[in-house]
Amino acid sequence: MQAPEIPAEERERQEALERYGVLDAEPIAELDILTRLVGRHFSTRFCMLSLTDRDRQVFKSRYGLEVDEIPRNFGLCGHAILSDEVLCVPDTRQDARFADNPLVSGEPNLRFYAGAPLTVQEGYRLGTLCIADTEPHKDFDEHDSQALVDFAVLAMDILERERVERQHRLQNQALVQLVSSRPLAEGDVEEVARQVCERLTEILMVKRASVWVFGETQMEPMHVRDVRNMGSSGQSPLFFTDLPDYLPAVMERRGIIVSDVNNHPALLTQLNNYLSQHDIRALIDSPIRVAGEVVGVVSAEHVGARRNWAEEETAFVASLADTVSLALEARERSRAYAQSLQARDQAEAANRAKENFLAAMSHELRTPLNGIIGFSEVMEQELFGPLGNEKYRSYVQDISQSGRHLKHIIGDILEIVKLQRKEVALEEVELDPHALLEDCLNLTQQGASRPDIEIVRGYELQGFQLRGDMERLRQVFLNILSNAFKYSYRNSQLSIRSWQQDACAHFAIQDQGVGIPAEDLYRIREPFERVRSAMASDGGGLGLGLSTAIEYMRAHGGELEIASEPRSGTCVTLCFPQSRTLETSGPG
Repeated sequence: MQAPEIPAEERERQEALERYGVLDAEPIAELDILTRLVGRHFSTRFCMLSLTDRDRQVFKSRYGLEVDEIPRNFGLCGHAILSDEVLCVPDTRQDARFADNPLVSGEPNLRFYAGAPLTVQEGYRLGTLCIADTEPHKDFDEHDSQALVDFAVLAMDILERERVERQHRLQNQALVQLVSSRPLAEGDVEEVARQVCERLTEILMVKRASVWVFGETQMEPMHVRDVRNMGSSGQSPLFFTDLPDYLPAVMERRGIIVSDVNNHPALLTQLNNYLSQHDIRALIDSPIRVAGEVVGVVSAEHVGARRNWAEEETAFVASLADTVSLALEARERSRAYAQSLQARDQAEAANRAKENFLAAMSHELRTPLNGIIGFSEVMEQELFGPLGNEKYRSYVQDISQSGRHLKHIIGDILEIVKLQRKEVALEEVELDPHALLEDCLNLTQQGASRPDIEIVRGYELQGFQLRGDMERLRQVFLNILSNAFKYSYRNSQLSIRSWQQDACAHFAIQDQGVGIPAEDLYRIREPFERVRSAMASDGGGLGLGLSTAIEYMRAHGGELEIASEPRSGTCVTLCFPQSRTLETSGPG
């Protein structure tokens, strides 16, 4: 018996066969229909779709034959895959190659054989669609050969469809697992790159896969997987100065898709050392993009032989590049979030330190200040005798007034610190907000000496009271009215309104003054922040009035809202929740 020769590109042929993934898979119904049809068409006892594996001949579909596989050396198909032509043996006993073959001399006693090769795009022959009989067929002519070739093309179409469906199924599973994985969500780019390379070698069956990131002067390997040498020590970076044509090519939408590097001069010239070192003959380099900028590549590298890449294979590499992009973006988000947490913690620590400092200093200042005020009052009242010179009396009055003013400022600082620490307990009573507002308006108007300002009232709330801290709400009204008078233009109007909306009580104080720039609206809500103005010399105050009012409103479960237009005026609205409102039988 003459054993069949081994094809010159046996390794490449075997790899192409394995990529179809059908050798030991479930039967394919369409192939079974085809082999029955072919057997009946040629009136032969047997028809097989035979795939030539390393050491066996697998009958993926068979008509009239009981066995699933035979040794490769016994099969006649091993001879048929050596040529693109149909192998026809009209009478096996008259052919020296097969006369003593066990399949001829024994069961199933084959006397006739004809096989058309199953050929892939690269030209590798995976097996045959063959017919056989127990009687010689010397009438098998060229028309019959062409018909068998046509049937073989149909069989190859079915195998190709199975390959594509299998690829899609495996690729979709891999992408779903990657996209929903913890490493991608957490921005673990190195682990995602490792999994990407693993999926490429397993699903596309390439011997080598890599993920590269671009630096300023070179492309660095993030992960390399070479199934021929899993213990390799790594890959050196590639410098951009050596790759002037590679970078523009890889930045194209689809990147670089090469079925044979020998036909790609730029790659062969600029990457010759890299390609030859790893025996790379075909590759897909798909760009990794972040915010529209190419920051790296995912590379599927086929070694040893050319390879015609299918559309779904190039799409899969592009999708894997997108997962690396997602991981890079997730890493940046994680870093930004960590930085924001760190900044928040630092800000909170700084704020606590400021509060502690203010509280400690205020307490420390109060003790000597009380002594200064007390002694100045003793001297002012001349309890231990006359002061003598009249100038001393004036100085003592200045000391007393300054001390009381400083004590008031320290009290305001302590109050804002307590409010921010939520250490203030409200002394709640039922109060008439309109009466309280009018009382504060009279005090402010007299103190501001602004008779030129016209007061316009619009109280819509009737039969209404608030439950709250009388003195602290008084301070809220006084602080807002004080600012309104201070920054109003001459001969302008000051509007005071009240109304109910969404079960909440609203009070608005609107002036016609200098207003507040939009960029300052948020800032002035914080303690010690003030808006400089050409009006009202701005010589006094620490910027605590508005922030104190805001904290008092929050303590009441309410809100203080500010709307302002430069050179038009400012409107401050106080919103009290329904839990703070009480209805009365009489008018408010």
